[in-house]
Amino acid sequence: MVAPAFSEQANAPAEISMRIGKKNHVSKLTMRPYEPADQPGIDQMMQGIAAEYPQAISGPHSVKIAEAYRLPNQRYWVALDGHKVVGTVGVILLAEQNAVLKRMMTDKDYRGASTGLASRLMATAIQWARSHGTTTIYLGTMAQFLAAQRFYQKHGFEEVPLEGLPADLVVNPIDPLHYRLNVSSFQNQA
Repeated sequence: MVAPAFSEQANAPAEISMRIGKKNHVSKLTMRPYEPADQPGIDQMMQGIAAEYPQAISGPHSVKIAEAYRLPNQRYWVALDGHKVVGTVGVILLAEQNAVLKRMMTDKDYRGASTGLASRLMATAIQWARSHGTTTIYLGTMAQFLAAQRFYQKHGFEEVPLEGLPADLVVNPIDPLHYRLNVSSFQNQA
């Protein structure tokens, strides 16, 4: 089953149906802007993701969405299966029509092209950034996130060296790899 795209309105909850997991059951997922009540579910999802890797996936510079969502020029979304948080994404607007993609995470049972969840999360964030004048989006990622690196490249992101990053992008020391996307070339591969 191919799920339709999320709502064009980044503030409105959007529902999609998709087949999930080994039992191929149909789930109705909702994506909506982050609310503080989502943080415990995000923490639980992040614990599951952390258990997949021998290396730490957060560090002293990592900030929880609950600590950042009210800051100016930022927006975060969550994807829910019922009340379970299964994905997150955020955008921080920077100077000179730049932005940074943040907290692009999905529960392992909701990953892959068959669900399209990550593509929809990213498309929502990029659409919001584009509507706020962004022309270039950057992101940082960890070396062990090999599937994520392939995902970003598939969607048009190109690796960029540290010296190619905007001066106002705060680099997280646990993210050795950085990517850049010209927003006008974004192709949603959902």
